[in-house]
Amino acid sequence: KRGNSYDVINLGMAGWSIDQYYYTYHKYAKKYKPDIVIVTVLLQNDIYANSEYLSDLFFGYHVSKPYFIYKEYPDKPGERILTSYYPYKNKVVKKELSNSKKFLTSQQTKQYDGIPFEFNLYRNTYDKYWEEAWHISEGILLKMKKEIEDDGSQMLVIVIPKRPYDGIIKRYHLNPKDFDLKKPEEMLGAFLKKN
Repeated sequence: KRGNSYDVINLGMAGWSIDQYYYTYHKYAKKYKPDIVIVTVLLQNDIYANSEYLSDLFFGYHVSKPYFIYKEYPDKPGERILTSYYPYKNKVVKKELSNSKKFLTSQQTKQYDGIPFEFNLYRNTYDKYWEEAWHISEGILLKMKKEIEDDGSQMLVIVIPKRPYDGIIKRYHLNPKDFDLKKPEEMLGAFLKKN
C-alpha cells in the first residue's frame, strides 16, 4: 500500500550461519523491538556450519565463533538441552585433515566422503556429523523463535535452496538411489511447518 512506511534493519552477513543469526538477534536486533524478524536459511552452508566438526573440515581451520551442542540433563536421563559454548582454540586442523579419509581439498572443490562437500545434504542417510548438524540447526531455530516470540515479535524463515550441480552423480559414479535432491528442502520445510 502507498503511504505506509517501514523501517528495515539488515543485520545479515554473508557467510554467517544460523548460530550467528541467533546471537545477532540476541545481542543487537532485539533492542530495536522489531515487529518481524526475517531469517534466511541458505541450505548451501547454513546446516553444516552449525557443526564445529564439519565447519573445521570445510574451512581447513578452526572457525572462531560460538557453537551449540546438545548436552544430557544430569538428573533427567534421555533429555537433552541445547547449550552454547565458545571453544577457545586457534588450532589449524590440517593434521586431522591429512588423516581424514572423508575430506579432500582440491583446487576446484572441497570433498567430504568422496563427493563435493555440500552435496552431502542430498544423501538419503546422513552420517553422525551431518545428523548432528541438522539437529543443532533445528534446535537453534526453535530457541530463536521462542526468544523472538517472548519479546513480542514474529519470526519468518525464508529457505533458499541450493540446487546441486548438474552431473555430480554421473561425474562421481554415484548410485542415484543413495541421494534425494529434494531432501533438504523437504526436511526443513516439514520442520518449519510443525514448529
